[in-house]
Amino acid sequence: MTVRTSLTPEYWERFALLFVLATGVTFVLAATFDALAVRLLRSRTQRTPPQRTHLEQRSDHRMSTHCWTPIARRSSRKAGDGHRRTAGA
Repeated sequence: MTVRTSLTPEYWERFALLFVLATGVTFVLAATFDALAVRLLRSRTQRTPPQRTHLEQRSDHRMSTHCWTPIARRSSRKAGDGHRRTAGA
């Protein structure tokens, strides 16, 4: 014996109602969280920056990462210490 179920008009009415309700709740939540995020970002940009200390005001640039060896040390290397000699050194 096979049991068949049919989708009644009452089912489709309830489905449509719940679908519209879920869509509306999703839209309202997305708009609310979007407005909250925008408000937080605007409040962060409107704040005044904290006062800098004397040391922070002095050094506004990053230190150079270029590694160099003074010429006096470069020319005093011995040939057998593992370093290659260049033609100019």
